[in-house]
Amino acid sequence: MKMIKTGSKNILQMNKIDWMRIGLKTKWLKISQETELIDGVLYDENLNPVIQPPKSFTVQPYNITFTEGQTYENYYGFPTVLKIHEDNGTMDVSYQDQIKNPSVLRGNQYTYKMIDQAKSIHRENLSQESNAKIKTFNLTEADEFFTLGLLAKRGFILAEVPPSQAVRFPAIYNKLTGDDVRNHIQDQSYKTEGNPKWWSTSLRIFFDAPSPEFLNRMNLPEGVTISHGEKNRISNNEYIYTLFRYGFLLGANENNIQRMLPKAPSDAIDVFNTGFNLR
Repeated sequence: MKMIKTGSKNILQMNKIDWMRIGLKTKWLKISQETELIDGVLYDENLNPVIQPPKSFTVQPYNITFTEGQTYENYYGFPTVLKIHEDNGTMDVSYQDQIKNPSVLRGNQYTYKMIDQAKSIHRENLSQESNAKIKTFNLTEADEFFTLGLLAKRGFILAEVPPSQAVRFPAIYNKLTGDDVRNHIQDQSYKTEGNPKWWSTSLRIFFDAPSPEFLNRMNLPEGVTISHGEKNRISNNEYIYTLFRYGFLLGANENNIQRMLPKAPSDAIDVFNTGFNLR
């Protein structure tokens, strides 16, 4: 390793270093080729900036995580985190869309204390949890239970939950199912990290069908549609909450039929089993 002085720039040259730490309190960055640190910016051997992963910071005791590039909800709207300053516990944000309060301007940059934002999100989550009124559909027709049987055998429910909903959704899910979302981290049916633009909970069920004729027989509430692709998909939170109410859990549900049958009307059990036992 050698230090080279070029004008006003100090260049730290490193040859095939496995690991290095850049600055105080930053994350470890894997380096496998010759790199140069120029005025605090890391470059590769062709002097292209090395892209580092976005910085995240979790505020305790609220367990609220902010990530650079993430959009979250607060009193004023839906700001995007531009930069996190771990040294003083602040972050720079900017509002682009969906402003709820006219005191903030679109495109302007604001600096907030992360502890204050986390505390506000936590209070709002607790309030929503206590006042949560989850909309679900009332299923009454026989073919609606044929659909439930088919989805129970062939479906996989995925929940993508942003940090701002990390208290509210698990509470709602537990209230509807008696289950804990932490049981579904390993099978990746409960995700809290992914697209930093997430700002609301997204629930989907993926499934296949034995033939198009059975897709045509599936009876769904008005406004609920099926998207077709490599897997058929229903993306409707209200309908997925309805499935939870009828005994479904996150992930696969083939082994959860005993949770579902007691919740179905007695005259719908046979048609439920027909949908479940399709070959």
